[in-house]
Amino acid sequence: MPPICAQTNTLYSRLVAHFYDPIMRGMENSFLESRRRELLRHAHGSILEVGAGTGANFHLYSSQAQVLAVEPSGAMLKYARRRLAQGTAKAHIELLEAGKIHPLPQL
Repeated sequence: MPPICAQTNTLYSRLVAHFYDPIMRGMENSFLESRRRELLRHAHGSILEVGAGTGANFHLYSSQAQVLAVEPSGAMLKYARRRLAQGTAKAHIELLEAGKIHPLPQL
């Protein structure tokens, strides 16, 4: 059985991932979406997105972008994969779980 801290962290990650988009929707609609669009509209070529979360930026990348999206939370990555499967992204996007690439040390 994993240590209680790891269990709590896993539960927390799943809850945050589940409620992140609904909680952020108001801010996305009022100003974040337009800000993200402005920041990413000229992004092209190879892009590393660290902390991709639920994939809120995916639909904003142009077709000239190749994005490597890295996310440490497996729970957030699940929602990012769902978003990518919706087919709204114009860019080529590859998703990776950060801890699976290079294991992070326990602190």
